Amino acid sequence: IDAGASVTIENDVPTIGLISDGLVDFASGSSKTNTLSGVVGADEPATYSITSSPATVTILDGTSSQVTLLRDLTNSNTVATYFKDVDSSGTHNAGDIDFFKLTLSGGNYTFDVLENPPPAEVNFSFAGAPSGSNLFMMFGNPASTQIVVIGKDPLDQSAGGNITTKDVLNISQAGSTTSFGVNGNQINPGEGAFITYVTGANTNFLVPNLDQNEADVEANIAFTNV
Repeated sequence: IDAGASVTIENDVPTIGLISDGLVDFASGSSKTNTLSGVVGADEPATYSITSSPATVTILDGTSSQVTLLRDLTNSNTVATYFKDVDSSGTHNAGDIDFFKLTLSGGNYTFDVLENPPPAEVNFSFAGAPSGSNLFMMFGNPASTQIVVIGKDPLDQSAGGNITTKDVLNISQAGSTTSFGVNGNQINPGEGAFITYVTGANTNFLVPNLDQNEADVEANIAFTNV
């Protein structure tokens, strides 16, 4: 090349665009695949790898089912699996439980949910319920979740009559112990009660605010969602 000539090397530069978020349910079998938006032009096919990811993920944080998942990253850095370390070995073994998996492949990412969440345990205290025969009880945290308790065959007050002509709840308070029965201090064969998990109960009629008279009025059984 003579001194007056010039050579220009042009490169179209592989690019990656904005990657779309994905939303999945926390339920086994839920999956989401989105493109990584790679544009390579005349260059070689793009390859992708996970360059950073949390070493642990905590699920159901602050509940009785809380568990910390560990990460298993493949040698190629293209698959990250988050698992429950059943044997506490610190490594991913056959007996461990896989919850989530992120896979980079073919210019796409796929996020898979592999396990249902553990059952959450919520405790309700019957303490503070008014003693005697009652149509219903509502217990729980006003800011979160509640339960409605009612006999299997309660009186429809619109039909008239006294609530004791049909199933009633009997609550007895003795020191720190609360006993609960239907039409008595226990639940006998053929009797029963419904316990319904709800939110949005009227706090005026939520134990311990609920008084003996209010507990006999079915119109006070009010909530927003079952």
